[in-house]
Amino acid sequence: MESNASIKKSITGNQWLLLMIVLIGAVLRFYDYFNLPYSHDEISALLRTDFKSLGEVLEHGVKLNDFHPAGVQVFLYYWTMLFGNAAWIVKLPFTLMSIASIYLVYRVTKQLHNETVGLIVAGIMATSQYFIVYGSYARPYASGLLFCLLLIASLLNMIQHPEQKFWRNWLLFIAAGALCAYNHYFSALVAGLIGVIGVFFISRKNLKFYALAGILIGLLFLPHLSITLHQLDKGGVGGEQGWLGAPTSDFFGHYFGYLVHFSWISAFGLLLIFIYGFLNSSFSRRYFLLFFIAALLFLFPLLLGYFYSIYVNPVLQFSVLIFSCFFLLIAVFGHFKALNIKQNMAILAVIVGANCYALIFQREHFDLYYNSIYEKINSDFLEARQESKSASTIKTSISSLVAYPTSMEKFYSSTKSDFVAQKQLSSFASPILVAKYLDSVSRSSDYFFLGTSNEIPINLIPQIQKYYPNLVWERNYMGGSTYLFSNLGRSSTGTLRFQLSQTDAQLKKQGYMVLDSLHEFSPTLAFQFEKILKNKRNFIDISALLDDTHPDDEVLIVTEVRDKDTIYQWSASSTKDQVWKNGRAQIFHSVELLSLSHYENCYLNVYLWNKNKTEITYRELKIVERWKNPVLYGLFEPIVR
Repeated sequence: MESNASIKKSITGNQWLLLMIVLIGAVLRFYDYFNLPYSHDEISALLRTDFKSLGEVLEHGVKLNDFHPAGVQVFLYYWTMLFGNAAWIVKLPFTLMSIASIYLVYRVTKQLHNETVGLIVAGIMATSQYFIVYGSYARPYASGLLFCLLLIASLLNMIQHPEQKFWRNWLLFIAAGALCAYNHYFSALVAGLIGVIGVFFISRKNLKFYALAGILIGLLFLPHLSITLHQLDKGGVGGEQGWLGAPTSDFFGHYFGYLVHFSWISAFGLLLIFIYGFLNSSFSRRYFLLFFIAALLFLFPLLLGYFYSIYVNPVLQFSVLIFSCFFLLIAVFGHFKALNIKQNMAILAVIVGANCYALIFQREHFDLYYNSIYEKINSDFLEARQESKSASTIKTSISSLVAYPTSMEKFYSSTKSDFVAQKQLSSFASPILVAKYLDSVSRSSDYFFLGTSNEIPINLIPQIQKYYPNLVWERNYMGGSTYLFSNLGRSSTGTLRFQLSQTDAQLKKQGYMVLDSLHEFSPTLAFQFEKILKNKRNFIDISALLDDTHPDDEVLIVTEVRDKDTIYQWSASSTKDQVWKNGRAQIFHSVELLSLSHYENCYLNVYLWNKNKTEITYRELKIVERWKNPVLYGLFEPIVR
């Protein structure tokens, strides 16, 4: 048995380890903090604080145009009023709450199990991209996590030490519960679950006070009830009118993959630690009870969110599970018994080393997170404009087209002095107007800049390269890309990385083919997906060059994804969306592979459909595969280069 001095030394050593974990978590969150940009979600929230009174914020910034409780929105309204809207100022309270949660989860886990389990859970929280990203958003995630931890910390104190500062913990429980309710509906759900479970553990003597605490939390939320009911009546962020789709069955694997950075290094390190725990385990009735409760507190919000999203309205995202994720970590690593400081140090070295390596080098966290696509569209355009001015040309230096929400333009035009408003893709009512714009500017500009944070028509880039065939550069960021095209010098394939070699034999031999009333369809080119795909995230671009045509004629490029018996997807693009010149037109059509519900053991069939059955000559049918931005969703999905 260890002496009292040895135990004291061990405790002191574990406290030093905790301090190191908190400092590492702080460094990872505060790195280059003054250059940390806003996310789309944060800008949207700030725009909803731009009202003259709190009443207008509640009505227009929360009730009518948001699906969260009012707590964080009200806080942002007063915080920005007092301290301004610089990104680091707005993010600071949430980042500090995220760091405080590292310490608090240690305290809670230590009370439930022991210091070793507390250090493991705190170490993962400090170095996980999941907690780092959402911990520095000025949104209700870091705050909700802290409030849930405060709630369970006060409950544990009331259960385990009712004789010590009961009333202080009772008041903290009420405050934390109310804050959870005003913060986010999922943090309110987790708080409610914790409260219900607490009924079975609170002493009979204090049960009536505990029930009163629950009633007071409900009364404190009562003023918000009308806003909540209105939001529920609207539905949510998903569905036909929303932007969020229902989760599929792969959501679970994707979420757990994100927790380990989609990295075999992180996953293997945590697996080794998990297995090592069985060599140093402490199984008892209490352990199994705590395991069941922790698993329940994680799984209930997950499964409720999943089935609600499928059968009612989509609400499930990674972000809403952050309030209960620490229960998953407690359940997974709760079998450890208390270890000595050297063992704890070795375990933490594996966690911190594996997670930091994956975070920095595999997830490219600091490259992706610190480059806002909205700011990059503007700075890259300024660079492209300067580059085009230095080129020898008698034409206007550059034209441009951008695709991002007009709300972002509103925000940056009022906060950045060098912001340049550009032509918005959304200003065109139809594809033919985009084609006419490209045709027009190509006669006056030698350079063309494209910046996009939105999903653009997938055949837009091939259309641009009709007029600007040379790709000067392409820059990919989390959330979007920028491109500079030119019609000077030798043409290049640009983003069209490699051409698929198959061509109809007659077209190759003659150099042209004719469609007429007897030949409504061209010969079909068939490609087996498994043989042509370099990456399932890519695009297939098809273009056709037509002669002897009239604007009243209509020819379509058609693609079919099919096997022997079934067509899984049929899509087409028409000459009606293109500019005609001297009886000549070019059609562009693209297929996004990720949008295909099924393509295994399938063929891609490509052909022309002469819809009006008039006589038309086509001289080219080109099919190429184009890379998609590999880091488009790089903060939340695997990076595949």
